[in-house]
Amino acid sequence: MNTKRNRHSFLLGGIMGGFFLLFAACSSVDEADRLIAIKTVDVDTTAVDTTDYETEDLFAAQTRNMLIEDFTGQDCVNCPEATDIINVIAIQAAQAENYGVIPVAIHSGPLGVMPSAQHPDGLATDLGNAYYNQWGCQYQPIGLINRSSDGLLDKEDWNAAVTYYAQEFNGPSKTNIVIQPEYNTNNRQLNVKVLVAAAIGNTTGKLQVWLTEDNVVAFQRFPGNVTKEDYVHNHVLRSSLNGTAGEDVNVNENQYAEKDYSCQIPEQWNPNQLSVVAFVADNSGVVQVRKAKLQ
Repeated sequence: MNTKRNRHSFLLGGIMGGFFLLFAACSSVDEADRLIAIKTVDVDTTAVDTTDYETEDLFAAQTRNMLIEDFTGQDCVNCPEATDIINVIAIQAAQAENYGVIPVAIHSGPLGVMPSAQHPDGLATDLGNAYYNQWGCQYQPIGLINRSSDGLLDKEDWNAAVTYYAQEFNGPSKTNIVIQPEYNTNNRQLNVKVLVAAAIGNTTGKLQVWLTEDNVVAFQRFPGNVTKEDYVHNHVLRSSLNGTAGEDVNVNENQYAEKDYSCQIPEQWNPNQLSVVAFVADNSGVVQVRKAKLQ
Protein backbone atom coordinates (compact mmCIF):
# COMPACT_ATOMS: atom_id res chain seq x y z
CA MET A 1 0.00 0.00 0.00
CA ASN A 2 1.47 3.33 -1.08
CA THR A 3 1.56 6.28 1.25
CA LYS A 4 1.42 9.70 -0.35
CA ARG A 5 2.48 11.80 2.60
CA ASN A 6 5.00 11.56 5.43
CA ARG A 7 4.06 9.23 8.27
CA HIS A 8 2.62 10.78 11.39
CA SER A 9 2.31 9.68 14.99
CA PHE A 10 -1.11 10.18 16.58
CA LEU A 11 0.28 11.87 19.63
CA LEU A 12 1.58 14.99 17.96
CA GLY A 13 2.43 18.00 20.05
CA GLY A 14 -0.55 19.71 21.66
CA ILE A 15 -2.58 22.00 19.47
CA MET A 16 -2.81 25.61 20.56
CA GLY A 17 -5.90 26.25 22.61
CA GLY A 18 -8.39 28.98 22.10
CA PHE A 19 -9.72 28.15 18.64
CA PHE A 20 -13.06 29.88 18.17
CA LEU A 21 -15.60 27.65 16.45
CA LEU A 22 -18.17 29.55 14.44
CA PHE A 23 -21.58 27.94 15.00
CA ALA A 24 -19.99 25.50 17.49
CA ALA A 25 -21.40 25.40 20.97
CA CYS A 26 -20.22 22.15 22.52
CA SER A 27 -16.96 21.82 24.38
CA SER A 28 -15.64 20.49 27.66
CA VAL A 29 -12.04 21.55 28.09
CA ASP A 30 -10.06 23.51 30.65
CA GLU A 31 -10.86 27.21 30.81
CA ALA A 32 -7.46 28.11 29.34
CA ASP A 33 -8.07 25.90 26.32
CA ARG A 34 -11.81 26.41 25.93
CA LEU A 35 -13.07 26.66 22.37
CA ILE A 36 -16.17 28.58 23.40
CA ALA A 37 -17.67 29.29 26.80
CA ILE A 38 -20.55 26.98 27.64
CA LYS A 39 -21.87 25.16 30.65
CA THR A 40 -20.23 21.77 30.99
CA VAL A 41 -20.14 18.97 33.54
CA ASP A 42 -16.95 16.95 33.85
CA VAL A 43 -16.32 13.67 35.62
CA ASP A 44 -12.74 12.52 36.08
CA THR A 45 -11.72 9.63 33.84
CA THR A 46 -10.33 7.70 36.79
CA ALA A 47 -11.25 4.03 36.54
CA VAL A 48 -13.99 2.91 38.91
CA ASP A 49 -15.18 -0.46 40.11
CA THR A 50 -17.62 -1.95 37.61
CA THR A 51 -19.91 -3.27 40.34
CA ASP A 52 -20.93 0.32 41.12
CA TYR A 53 -22.47 0.96 37.72
CA GLU A 54 -25.22 -0.80 35.84
CA THR A 55 -25.34 -0.39 32.09
CA GLU A 56 -26.06 -2.84 29.33
CA ASP A 57 -23.30 -3.98 27.00
CA LEU A 58 -20.51 -2.15 28.83
CA PHE A 59 -18.29 -5.23 28.76
CA ALA A 60 -20.13 -7.24 26.09
CA ALA A 61 -18.16 -8.04 22.93
CA GLN A 62 -18.06 -5.09 20.53
CA THR A 63 -17.18 -5.21 16.85
CA ARG A 64 -14.02 -3.21 16.26
CA ASN A 65 -14.63 -0.16 14.10
CA MET A 66 -12.33 1.98 11.98
CA LEU A 67 -12.32 5.78 11.86
CA ILE A 68 -12.07 7.48 8.46
CA GLU A 69 -11.14 11.16 8.71
CA ASP A 70 -11.96 12.72 5.35
CA PHE A 71 -10.37 16.15 4.90
CA THR A 72 -12.76 17.76 2.47
CA GLY A 73 -14.09 21.10 1.28
CA GLN A 74 -17.03 22.58 -0.56
CA ASP A 75 -14.71 24.23 -3.11
CA CYS A 76 -12.91 20.91 -3.68
CA VAL A 77 -14.15 19.57 -7.02
CA ASN A 78 -12.64 16.11 -6.44
CA CYS A 79 -14.09 15.69 -2.96
CA PRO A 80 -17.48 14.30 -4.06
CA GLU A 81 -15.59 11.40 -5.63
CA ALA A 82 -13.93 10.77 -2.28
CA THR A 83 -17.38 10.71 -0.69
CA ASP A 84 -18.45 8.08 -3.21
CA ILE A 85 -15.45 5.96 -2.23
CA ILE A 86 -16.41 6.23 1.43
CA ASN A 87 -19.95 5.15 0.58
CA VAL A 88 -18.62 2.02 -1.11
CA ILE A 89 -16.39 1.29 1.89
CA ALA A 90 -19.37 1.71 4.22
CA ILE A 91 -21.43 -0.77 2.20
CA GLN A 92 -18.61 -3.30 2.34
CA ALA A 93 -18.23 -2.79 6.09
CA ALA A 94 -21.96 -3.29 6.63
CA GLN A 95 -21.60 -6.72 5.07
CA ALA A 96 -18.50 -7.63 7.09
CA GLU A 97 -18.59 -9.49 10.38
CA ASN A 98 -15.34 -8.44 12.03
CA TYR A 99 -15.25 -4.67 11.51
CA GLY A 100 -17.21 -1.51 10.85
CA VAL A 101 -16.29 1.98 9.63
CA ILE A 102 -17.28 5.39 10.93
CA PRO A 103 -16.42 8.28 8.58
CA VAL A 104 -16.13 11.91 9.62
CA ALA A 105 -16.03 14.71 7.03
CA ILE A 106 -13.62 17.39 8.23
CA HIS A 107 -14.35 20.52 6.18
CA SER A 108 -11.17 22.54 6.33
CA GLY A 109 -8.16 23.96 4.51
CA PRO A 110 -8.01 26.36 1.55
CA LEU A 111 -10.88 24.55 -0.18
CA GLY A 112 -13.08 24.54 2.89
CA VAL A 113 -15.67 27.32 3.16
CA MET A 114 -16.22 29.08 6.46
CA PRO A 115 -19.74 30.35 7.20
CA SER A 116 -20.13 33.97 6.12
CA ALA A 117 -22.69 36.43 4.79
CA GLN A 118 -21.81 35.29 1.29
CA HIS A 119 -21.83 31.58 2.20
CA PRO A 120 -24.10 31.06 5.22
CA ASP A 121 -24.05 27.33 4.39
CA GLY A 122 -20.27 27.08 4.73
CA LEU A 123 -19.28 23.94 6.63
CA ALA A 124 -15.65 24.59 7.54
CA THR A 125 -14.71 25.30 11.16
CA ASP A 126 -11.67 26.47 13.05
CA LEU A 127 -11.63 23.01 14.60
CA GLY A 128 -11.37 21.40 11.17
CA ASN A 129 -8.61 23.82 10.18
CA ALA A 130 -6.73 22.93 13.35
CA TYR A 131 -6.76 19.26 12.37
CA TYR A 132 -5.86 20.11 8.77
CA ASN A 133 -2.74 21.88 10.04
CA GLN A 134 -2.00 19.32 12.73
CA TRP A 135 -1.74 16.48 10.24
CA GLY A 136 0.16 18.52 7.67
CA CYS A 137 -2.44 18.29 4.91
CA GLN A 138 -1.39 20.02 1.70
CA TYR A 139 -4.34 19.26 -0.56
CA GLN A 140 -7.81 17.75 -0.59
CA PRO A 141 -9.29 15.22 -0.63
CA ILE A 142 -6.94 13.33 1.65
CA GLY A 143 -7.62 11.23 4.69
CA LEU A 144 -6.57 9.22 7.70
CA ILE A 145 -7.61 5.60 8.09
CA ASN A 146 -7.71 4.73 11.78
CA ARG A 147 -4.83 7.14 12.42
CA SER A 148 -2.39 4.38 11.54
CA SER A 149 1.35 4.88 11.01
CA ASP A 150 0.63 5.13 7.27
CA GLY A 151 -0.49 8.69 7.91
CA LEU A 152 -2.31 10.65 5.24
CA LEU A 153 -3.56 8.66 2.25
CA ASP A 154 -4.98 9.68 -1.11
CA LYS A 155 -8.57 8.63 -1.73
CA GLU A 156 -7.46 5.92 -4.17
CA ASP A 157 -5.73 4.12 -1.27
CA TRP A 158 -8.57 4.24 1.26
CA ASN A 159 -10.32 1.03 0.24
CA ALA A 160 -7.11 -0.99 0.25
CA ALA A 161 -6.14 0.45 3.63
CA VAL A 162 -9.49 -0.47 5.20
CA THR A 163 -9.25 -3.98 3.76
CA TYR A 164 -5.71 -4.37 5.07
CA TYR A 165 -6.49 -3.23 8.60
CA ALA A 166 -9.66 -5.34 8.71
CA GLN A 167 -7.52 -8.41 8.06
CA GLU A 168 -5.41 -7.46 11.07
CA PHE A 169 -8.40 -7.37 13.42
CA ASN A 170 -8.65 -10.52 15.48
CA GLY A 171 -11.73 -10.97 17.63
CA PRO A 172 -13.78 -8.27 19.38
CA SER A 173 -12.49 -4.88 20.42
CA LYS A 174 -10.21 -4.87 23.45
CA THR A 175 -11.57 -1.45 24.39
CA ASN A 176 -15.31 -0.89 24.58
CA ILE A 177 -17.01 2.48 24.20
CA VAL A 178 -20.61 3.13 25.20
CA ILE A 179 -22.20 6.50 24.32
CA GLN A 180 -25.36 7.61 26.14
CA PRO A 181 -26.78 10.89 24.79
CA GLU A 182 -29.83 12.55 26.31
CA TYR A 183 -31.38 15.42 24.39
CA ASN A 184 -34.06 17.77 25.70
CA THR A 185 -36.18 18.99 22.79
CA ASN A 186 -37.67 21.83 24.85
CA ASN A 187 -34.44 23.70 25.60
CA ARG A 188 -32.08 21.99 23.11
CA GLN A 189 -29.91 20.84 25.99
CA LEU A 190 -27.61 17.89 25.27
CA ASN A 191 -26.15 15.69 27.99
CA VAL A 192 -23.73 12.95 26.96
CA LYS A 193 -22.15 10.21 29.02
CA VAL A 194 -19.22 8.38 27.44
CA LEU A 195 -18.03 5.15 29.07
CA VAL A 196 -14.68 3.57 28.18
CA ALA A 197 -14.27 -0.02 29.37
CA ALA A 198 -11.06 -2.08 29.26
CA ALA A 199 -12.59 -5.38 28.17
CA ILE A 200 -9.30 -7.15 27.34
CA GLY A 201 -6.09 -5.81 28.85
CA ASN A 202 -5.52 -2.22 29.93
CA THR A 203 -6.57 0.83 27.93
CA THR A 204 -4.27 3.84 27.72
CA GLY A 205 -4.68 6.60 25.16
CA LYS A 206 -6.61 9.72 24.23
CA LEU A 207 -10.38 9.95 24.31
CA GLN A 208 -11.87 12.26 21.68
CA VAL A 209 -15.59 13.08 21.51
CA TRP A 210 -17.10 14.87 18.50
CA LEU A 211 -20.49 15.96 17.25
CA THR A 212 -21.31 15.24 13.59
CA GLU A 213 -24.35 15.99 11.46
CA ASP A 214 -25.87 14.08 8.54
CA ASN A 215 -28.10 15.23 5.67
CA VAL A 216 -26.82 18.79 5.63
CA VAL A 217 -27.98 20.50 2.42
CA ALA A 218 -25.34 22.97 1.22
CA PHE A 219 -23.48 23.86 -1.95
CA GLN A 220 -20.64 21.77 -3.40
CA ARG A 221 -18.32 22.40 -6.33
CA PHE A 222 -17.87 19.74 -9.01
CA PRO A 223 -15.49 19.37 -11.97
CA GLY A 224 -16.29 21.47 -15.03
CA ASN A 225 -17.10 24.59 -13.04
CA VAL A 226 -20.37 23.03 -11.86
CA THR A 227 -21.93 23.97 -8.52
CA LYS A 228 -24.72 21.97 -6.92
CA GLU A 229 -26.54 24.15 -4.42
CA ASP A 230 -28.53 21.32 -2.82
CA TYR A 231 -25.78 18.75 -2.36
CA VAL A 232 -26.34 16.52 0.68
CA HIS A 233 -23.33 16.40 3.01
CA ASN A 234 -23.09 13.62 5.58
CA HIS A 235 -21.08 12.98 8.78
CA VAL A 236 -20.01 16.64 8.86
CA LEU A 237 -17.78 17.46 11.83
CA ARG A 238 -19.55 20.16 13.82
CA SER A 239 -17.62 20.47 17.07
CA SER A 240 -15.62 18.75 19.79
CA LEU A 241 -16.99 17.99 23.22
CA ASN A 242 -13.55 17.71 24.83
CA GLY A 243 -11.19 20.04 23.03
CA THR A 244 -9.04 19.80 19.95
CA ALA A 245 -6.69 17.11 21.28
CA GLY A 246 -9.09 15.13 23.46
CA GLU A 247 -8.09 13.97 26.93
CA ASP A 248 -6.07 11.22 28.54
CA VAL A 249 -7.84 8.03 29.56
CA ASN A 250 -6.21 5.22 31.54
CA VAL A 251 -8.25 2.18 32.49
CA ASN A 252 -7.17 -1.15 33.97
CA GLU A 253 -8.61 -4.41 32.67
CA ASN A 254 -12.20 -5.09 33.78
CA GLN A 255 -12.69 -1.49 34.86
CA TYR A 256 -14.16 1.51 33.10
CA ALA A 257 -13.86 5.29 32.99
CA GLU A 258 -16.69 7.73 32.44
CA LYS A 259 -16.98 11.29 31.20
CA ASP A 260 -20.03 13.55 31.15
CA TYR A 261 -20.70 16.60 28.98
CA SER A 262 -23.50 19.12 28.80
CA CYS A 263 -24.11 21.77 26.16
CA GLN A 264 -26.66 23.67 24.13
CA ILE A 265 -27.32 22.68 20.51
CA PRO A 266 -27.31 25.69 18.12
CA GLU A 267 -30.47 26.45 16.19
CA GLN A 268 -28.61 25.92 12.90
CA TRP A 269 -28.12 22.22 13.63
CA ASN A 270 -30.81 19.57 13.24
CA PRO A 271 -30.82 17.40 16.39
CA ASN A 272 -32.55 14.62 14.45
CA GLN A 273 -29.41 14.33 12.30
CA LEU A 274 -26.75 14.82 14.98
CA SER A 275 -24.55 12.03 16.32
CA VAL A 276 -21.87 11.70 18.95
CA VAL A 277 -18.66 10.07 17.71
CA ALA A 278 -16.27 8.91 20.42
CA PHE A 279 -12.94 7.18 19.92
CA VAL A 280 -9.84 6.17 21.83
CA ALA A 281 -6.46 6.30 20.12
CA ASP A 282 -2.93 5.51 21.21
CA ASN A 283 0.47 5.58 19.49
CA SER A 284 -0.62 2.75 17.20
CA GLY A 285 -3.79 4.50 16.05
CA VAL A 286 -7.50 4.27 16.85
CA VAL A 287 -8.26 1.28 19.08
CA GLN A 288 -12.03 1.74 19.00
CA VAL A 289 -14.59 4.23 17.70
CA ARG A 290 -18.36 4.29 18.20
CA LYS A 291 -21.23 6.49 17.04
CA ALA A 292 -24.62 7.20 18.59
CA LYS A 293 -27.46 9.39 17.32
CA LEU A 294 -28.88 12.02 19.65
CA GLN A 295 -32.42 10.80 19.12
